Amino acid sequence: MGALATKLDSSFERPPAGSIADKVMTGVLTYETVQVTKVRSLTLALLHNTIRLAILLYVIIVVFWQQSGYQVNEDGVGSVQVDVRGVSFTHWHKEDSDDLDVIKAAGVPRSMRVADTGDLVFPAKEEGALFLTTNYLDTPAQRRSVCESGHQKDTCKSDHDCPKHEPARSVQGYYNGTCDTAQTHTCFIIAWCPSAVDASESPTANVLPTVASFLLKTRATIKFPFNGLVTSNTRGGRGEVPGLNIFEVSDILNATNTSFDEVAQDGAVFSIGFNWDCNLDVDIEECLPDIKFSRLDDPEAEDKGFSFPYTTYSTDKEQGIQFRYLRQAYGLRFLIESTGRGRRFDWATIVVKLGSTAALIGLATVFVDFCSLYILPKKEVYQKVKYRHLNEAEEVERLNQEKNEQSLLGGNKASSKRPAAAEGPSSYGTVSSKQQSLSDEEDGSARKRRWWMS
Repeated sequence: MGALATKLDSSFERPPAGSIADKVMTGVLTYETVQVTKVRSLTLALLHNTIRLAILLYVIIVVFWQQSGYQVNEDGVGSVQVDVRGVSFTHWHKEDSDDLDVIKAAGVPRSMRVADTGDLVFPAKEEGALFLTTNYLDTPAQRRSVCESGHQKDTCKSDHDCPKHEPARSVQGYYNGTCDTAQTHTCFIIAWCPSAVDASESPTANVLPTVASFLLKTRATIKFPFNGLVTSNTRGGRGEVPGLNIFEVSDILNATNTSFDEVAQDGAVFSIGFNWDCNLDVDIEECLPDIKFSRLDDPEAEDKGFSFPYTTYSTDKEQGIQFRYLRQAYGLRFLIESTGRGRRFDWATIVVKLGSTAALIGLATVFVDFCSLYILPKKEVYQKVKYRHLNEAEEVERLNQEKNEQSLLGGNKASSKRPAAAEGPSSYGTVSSKQQSLSDEEDGSARKRRWWMS
């Protein structure tokens, strides 16, 4: 085996010094290990201990105390329902009723067209959302027929501007090929008539001012399935608590630095968030949500606000005609969500946090080593002590020589105590010619290997 190693070693020839091959071989055949060096330095000791103390205080105060790092977290599943309370009114208009005198005779003032939540909340019930009308534009008693458009996009000067059976530019129906050159100067269309009023600009006559005082009663629920616990903002006999489960519209707007007058005409979009952070190690009924309000739409946008059309239908059975009541509604859109987490004591989480803490504390040593080797004034001293270059072949040769010297000294001491042999020279402590030849070969191969670690 030794002869084979000697033969392989003799086949290696060192590449030219400084060449790429020399650098690659040196990197491949070099092993680095950690050497512990104790340095008596007040500067390094204070820096090292200060960093470790800072990391330890951060873990204790921030991770374990403020962030409850000793607890395992579970995301909750939430739901919200909303009920609206309030009543408002606007003025009666000629198109609202066929006979306003009958309404007046019944004791209804023309200045009070009453509207409750059934009129103003559409749709009546949504999960996690609510639309509350603050302004509207009605087109009642529509029927399928032919009428002038009245829309600016359908303006015409002759019949040529109203191509027959082509979709209207206002997308309200189809042209019948005729232009109303006498009055409206718009095309006649086959559509629901009378045609809807141009809603490109929101009206001002039907704003509902008392909507600002409407009340929103919320039932926000959060459930933690893994722990089998559930709570809500109406639990524990709390009843109706302003700011917790019942809110006035004006208070929500004020919380977002918005006045009702700013959004009543065109509408707006708001969010209501119930954020729960429940400690499940105590009674869950003590957990209350953190409630936040924000406005989601852009008040500076060119097409600002929130609006949409919806219809209701009726049929005159005697005439066999279907009628439609069209409303373009402007109002406040509320998006409501209930989210959060539940926290419970957990040993596994503590073990993980402690392991991370130990790793962070180890960074203190890395940082101090970097400072001592590359930043501090005495960096050359630290570099000399920190790094030790070891040539394996030279060290093995040196150790073998020491062992041989020790064996020779031990042999000489033993021979001095024994009597001289009667015949011939003693072979004790000597090396045969064959052994000397092998030793010379090994020394030669060792010298060739020295460049590996140089």
